[in-house]
Amino acid sequence: MPHRATDPTLALASTVVALQGIVARNVAPVDAAVISVGEMRAGSTYNIIPETATLKLSVRATVAEVRDLLETRIREVVAHQAASCGVAVDIDYERLAPAICNTEEETAIARQAVASVLGSDKVIQVPPSMQMGSEDFAWMLEKMPGCYFALGNGTGEWVGCSIHNDGYDFNDRLIPLGAACWVALAQGYLRA
Repeated sequence: MPHRATDPTLALASTVVALQGIVARNVAPVDAAVISVGEMRAGSTYNIIPETATLKLSVRATVAEVRDLLETRIREVVAHQAASCGVAVDIDYERLAPAICNTEEETAIARQAVASVLGSDKVIQVPPSMQMGSEDFAWMLEKMPGCYFALGNGTGEWVGCSIHNDGYDFNDRLIPLGAACWVALAQGYLRA
């Protein structure tokens, strides 16, 4: 009897909706943050209430205090949504990568090197608050000065189809340009 079952899908659905309010109501507009629901799993067929449900998120913020706040609020929201639906919850929260924080001197060297290859009109500096990428390089930047930068993939909306997209297809014509940028970067760093 469905009315006697404890339904984790109801908790899953209400949690997804509730999570969307965290950034809007807890994070200042000047502090960039995002909570993305990347995976939801529950059940294996249409006519059986599943025993469990799983939700996986990607959480990003450019400020350490905001990352702390997001974790606290996510834990609270998930626990309360589960309780309101009468289900138990197990939260496994892992911080996978910190924010990317480039240093000024290394960024200037990289900007000059890339501009020497591609032209200064092709170098776009994105404000830190708009860099919501999650990259392993961020751990190195916590220990050493450096600059994370990306080469565009081509033309079209968002300069081609971005990575982390099913339609992504690497533009092989970028290989010589990328290599030339790295050579210029190494030369610029050695001169600095």
